[in-house]
Amino acid sequence: MKIAIYGCGQLAQMMAQAAHSLNIATCFLAEPSEETTCIDGLGDIVKIDRSDLNATLARCGELSALTVEREQVDLQVLQHWDSSVPIYPPIVAIEVAQHRLREKSMLDQLEIPTAPWAQSNASRASFADRLGLPLVVKHPTDGYDGKSQWRVKTFSELDELLNAHPGETLLIENKIDFDFEASIIAARDRNGQHMCYPITRNEHSAGILISSVAPSHRITPDISRTLQDYATRMLDHLNYVGVLTIECFVQSDKVLVNEIAPRVHNSGHWTRQPGLCSQFEQHIRAICGLPLAWFDSEGYFGIVNLLGPLDSNAPLHVDGAASYWYGKASRAGRKLGHITLRADTEDDILQRQLACLSELEAQRNSAL
Repeated sequence: MKIAIYGCGQLAQMMAQAAHSLNIATCFLAEPSEETTCIDGLGDIVKIDRSDLNATLARCGELSALTVEREQVDLQVLQHWDSSVPIYPPIVAIEVAQHRLREKSMLDQLEIPTAPWAQSNASRASFADRLGLPLVVKHPTDGYDGKSQWRVKTFSELDELLNAHPGETLLIENKIDFDFEASIIAARDRNGQHMCYPITRNEHSAGILISSVAPSHRITPDISRTLQDYATRMLDHLNYVGVLTIECFVQSDKVLVNEIAPRVHNSGHWTRQPGLCSQFEQHIRAICGLPLAWFDSEGYFGIVNLLGPLDSNAPLHVDGAASYWYGKASRAGRKLGHITLRADTEDDILQRQLACLSELEAQRNSAL
């Protein structure tokens, strides 16, 4: 059995490693100028030739499935290949997730709550009172990790921002004051079976994920059931196959969906702990027609992201901390890898995360 992965970053790397553990071969579909360091040695790299897409796919050999490591891929390329190879997640799910306005519309259709929102081409009277101030403005397709997002405190600032993006329709949202951020990693197989990992509580800084812990005492049973319901509704609505991630804001017992990712996700890297079926293996199982693995492990799990500049050879003096490096060149703010942690209590995870963050900050300061 062999699969193709569209994309060549760290998520493709970890999907390929999981596939190989199941004796499934991998190859990679790369944009002409795409960096491929992360997946060197994990399978053939096939550059996408838009002048002959049939030949591009043929160079991959016989495939059981094609999947993606990111939502920002060329839909026309996937649509050309759709009749030749099973593509998971389905193209419609990728199409929705790569455009924030389409995503918001789908969530409204499913009656899944989000932050109050409007399109920037709507009349001011139609949303000023409903959204209020301050606001968050997002480009519908560009950016991740906080990029291409702006916070505005007045309508004058909003006008200035919109004038700087003539002809573009942006997403305008009410800025949510939340208690904490959470995500759910869920999977659906070809037969419509679902599974969900424990809800993950996340900490961000400047839009970049810093650390995650699962499970968490702050995730009540009601919150967990609500997120599982949202995930199930989305998976079935999209006839989804593979792993889907939903990122949320939590206000007391209220859950608002922020965005979805039709793929494995940074906040789920804690599932790579030994003895667990990782989100990467789960995704491969789903798209290859293998049975899903149910999560029944006890204890608490955490991650800390390794953000550059850092030296991968520098030791980390935190008990039980396992570092995974992606093989990427170090630069400021870049995700170079992650640390996984496991403990009997959430407090132990949180204390060790703080210790990791302190050591990493000292390493970054010494590198300046």
